[in-house]
This record gives sequence, structure tokens and C-alpha cells, in this order.
Amino acid sequence: RNPWRIAIGPSNGDVWIGDVGQGMYEEVDVVRAGTSGQNFGWAVFEGPACFTEDPDGNAGCDSPGDYVAPVVAYDRQGTGQCSVIMGGVYRGTCMPDMVGRVFFGDYCSGEVRSFPASTNQLDYSATTDHTSDVDPSGLLYGRISSFGVDGYGELYVAALQAGAVYRIEVE
Repeated sequence: RNPWRIAIGPSNGDVWIGDVGQGMYEEVDVVRAGTSGQNFGWAVFEGPACFTEDPDGNAGCDSPGDYVAPVVAYDRQGTGQCSVIMGGVYRGTCMPDMVGRVFFGDYCSGEVRSFPASTNQLDYSATTDHTSDVDPSGLLYGRISSFGVDGYGELYVAALQAGAVYRIEVE
């Protein structure tokens, strides 16, 4: 659909993809190092839901096992969420408890969340919400545009309109 930002796991080369959905779901996908040719079901599935029959005539909605499911998907209907922004895998030293966690956010809600990079599939409600730690003043609401990593492995989030870049610090 619309991959918006990717992150490459610095220790193993996994590729994390933030996929902006078509109409209902946002998702985070992963291509594990050493694999190729993943079919995330784009054009057929949106998150866990069948979106449309496969235009190429493949198995379509009747064969979800032919596709790689997202690691995390969330329904954006009525939630204030609208567009996943891929973050990165934390490898810094300022937050030792966060090492190896995948961070992502949502443009509209300003949420910043994470989950362990070893995860293959996880319900959105089981991801960890860091929004109040990262943004106690609510300045990221409707503004998250990108994440970045510095030379020390520390993670940053950029905010449109605020003209600011914030280092992620979780207590």
C-alpha cells in the first residue's frame, strides 16, 4: 500500500516497515534478515481484514496463509489515529530497558509506542505506550513526521509545525 518510513535493525538487518493503510488499518511489517519475497497481502489484506480480492488472481481472501501477517496492526476508525510512522529499533545506552524494542508512532494521535523486536505478531493493545513519557505536554499531537537515530543509537522523533526534534527518553 503505502510504506511510510522503514528502519533497519542495526544488529541483525531486519527491515521494519510502517504501512499506512488504505482505509481502516495501519500496520507494522517486518522482513527478517536472510529472507526475501515476502507478500504482505497488499491489495488483498489491510491489517487483519480482507480488503479486496487479489487483482493478480492469486488465492485472495480465502488463503490468508499465503501472505505474511503484520507484526502489529491497529484499527484507526474512531481512535484519532490516522497514519503509522515507523521509528526504529533502539540500541542506545540512555534507556537500557528499551534496547531491542521497535518504536513507532501515529501522525494524528501523536502516540509513541514500542514492542520487542523479537516479536512476530502482537495485538496492538499489548504494545507499550510511551506517549506521556516522550511528550507530556502533548506537542506531538497531529505532528509526528519521522524518527531518527544518532551515532550513539539514541532515538529521536520529529514534529511538523513545531519545528522540533525530540530525543526519546522513557522513565
